[in-house]
Order: sequence, then C-alpha cells, then structure tokens
Amino acid sequence: MMNRDITILFAAPEETDDGKGIILKAEERCKEKGYTVIVAGSALECIRLAKKNQPDLVVTHDSFTDMNGETLITGLREYVSPDKTLILLIGDPGISRKRRLEVERLSEMVIYSSAADSEELVEVIDVIIPSVRSRRIMLENEACFRMFYEESPVPYQALDEKGNIIEVNGAWLEVLGYVRDDVIGRYFGDFLTSESREKFTVDYNKFRAAGRVDNVHFDILRADGSIRTILFTGRTGHSGEDGSMCIYCVFSDITEQKLGLKKIKRLNTILKAISIINRYLIREKDEQTLIKVICSHLTTARSYDSAWIVLFDEAGKVRLYAESGLDDVFDELIGKIKSKTKVPCFKEALRGNGVVVVTEPEKNCSTGKAQVLLQS
Repeated sequence: MMNRDITILFAAPEETDDGKGIILKAEERCKEKGYTVIVAGSALECIRLAKKNQPDLVVTHDSFTDMNGETLITGLREYVSPDKTLILLIGDPGISRKRRLEVERLSEMVIYSSAADSEELVEVIDVIIPSVRSRRIMLENEACFRMFYEESPVPYQALDEKGNIIEVNGAWLEVLGYVRDDVIGRYFGDFLTSESREKFTVDYNKFRAAGRVDNVHFDILRADGSIRTILFTGRTGHSGEDGSMCIYCVFSDITEQKLGLKKIKRLNTILKAISIINRYLIREKDEQTLIKVICSHLTTARSYDSAWIVLFDEAGKVRLYAESGLDDVFDELIGKIKSKTKVPCFKEALRGNGVVVVTEPEKNCSTGKAQVLLQS
C-alpha cells in the first residue's frame, strides 16, 4: 500500500461516545487507505504507545477523564520527536476560537479541528499527510546533511541569526584546537582577531540579506593563541522547530598559501625596484642626485618604509650616502661607518654580489641578521 509508510495513532476516549465514534470510524477508513494504524483507549495509553511507536500523526480527542487536551499534548511532547510527530486534536464542533488558539499555541506541531463526523475527520487527515511526508523527507535530508558535515574533513559550522555558533564538526575543533563545550553558543567574532571581528560584525547582516557569503578572508585565533587565515563560504538556511534563520558555513585554512603569496609579492617588489634603479643608473649622471632619487622612489612608488644607499671608495671609505625614512637612525649608522666601527650588515653586502635584505636595520644591522635574497 502507498500509505504504509505513515503511522497514525488514534486515541478514542471511552467516556465520550460522539468523539469515540468519530475517531474509531476515521481509524477504520485510514486502515482501508493503507495507513499503519495504532489505537489507544485512554490518554495514558496514548502517551505510552506514542513513546513506543513514534507515530507520524496522533489523532486524539480534547476531552479525556484522566487528563485534558493540554496535559495530553505536554505528555506527548515529552516522549515523541518534536520535529516528526504531528498532533491532531479533535474538539466539539462548537468549540470557541479562544480554545483553539490556547491549544495550538502549545506547539506548532498541534492542529485543532472540530470535525463534525468521521468523513470530515478523514478529509482533514488526508490534507495533513502530505505535509507530514514533506517534513519527514526534510528531516531525512537534514540527517544526511549533518552526517556528511560531521564526518567531513572540511571544517564546518552553523551560526544563528545573531552570529552565535550553534554547531561545529570535528574538523573545526581539530583545526582550531578547541573542545565543543567551549564553542557552542559563543559569538563567532570572539574567535577572530580584532580586525577580522570588526569586519565580521559589520558584514554579517549583509551575508544574511544576500543569502550567501563566498570566499571571504578572516584571521581566526586558535586555542593556543596562534593565528590562522581562513577562507569562509556559507549559505543561509533554517534550523530548529521554530524555523529560525541560520548560516551554514565551511572554511579552509589558507595560512600557508597566504604566506607563500606574501613572499612572492615581496620578491616581485624587490625585482621591480631593481629594474627602476637600473633605469635611473642609465638616465642620471650626478651620483648624489642619483642615490637621493632612488631612495625617495623606493619609499613612495614602491611602498618601502625606508631606504638608504652608501657608496664607498676603493679604500673602503664612505664617499656618498643618502636615505629616506630613517632620519636619526641612519645618522647613527653612518657615524659608526665613518669611525670604522664594524657594521655586520654592510660587511655582508660588500662581501658578495647578492642582494642583501635587512629588516629593522636599527636593530639588525648591528647584529648581522642580514639575509642574502638573490645571488648573481
């Protein structure tokens, strides 16, 4: 039978003849339609059978001797899946709108009906069943979705509409070094550097409005305090019984790629600078003007913080020099050179034909921390 996949629990009160007759006749018609049917004779038995069988639909009356409709619904909600089981509560035809609202307010999974006879009740059930099936399919898809991402090697997280973390997978925890209890419920921005946190806070509403976010970079803090750069992609969806909005996200750790790109960019900057210097060497004849122009160009067009050039004569004495961006620091270096104090980074530069790079010269020139970047 096509309807065998749907289980319906009917609870017919013994003490309400009209209600019992309507429900039992509807139960017989549903059997004929091929539904899997279970029958309970009391509210307590209804709760017990619901707990045991986890039906897709519970059809029951609003009036039992052992409990009223609200108490029955509360009992059912405790033992059946709040996402799966729908409750159809049957009341008297003359039921007030206030009573209907009181009952349906208990849960979005409760429908109140005042069917006058069994045929009308069966029609109501037939109308409800497609939504029951759709909800089941949705839950099965969500279960597959969760299983896929929980086992995925790609870090995954779900954020609520405020940006708080409601779900992460094992890969997320492994990459960032946290335990689950330290993560769930916290604002995602708390795990970002201050600059990335500000960016995330500003952009999150834009993500929600657009329904997606693609390839956005954030710097995230690991549990050990180290920083990783992540590439963040997400889509909006809905979560929970109330259908609240959330964003499902995955990210990849691109820290090493970013460092590699930085090194390449740095090397390209140096090569371009050398090319510009070669042009000035051909064009400018006055040496002092030449080195001043070169230093100025490196700190403006090429975006270096500082630049300096020192020319020596054949005897090793300072002949010409120029700088840009160093000021008093450079005066100290030149003073050491002129007084013949050994400056290791200069010595390293004079020793070979390579391009020597010194970061923070005011500290590293005196310690000899000079790196030969290119060797001709």
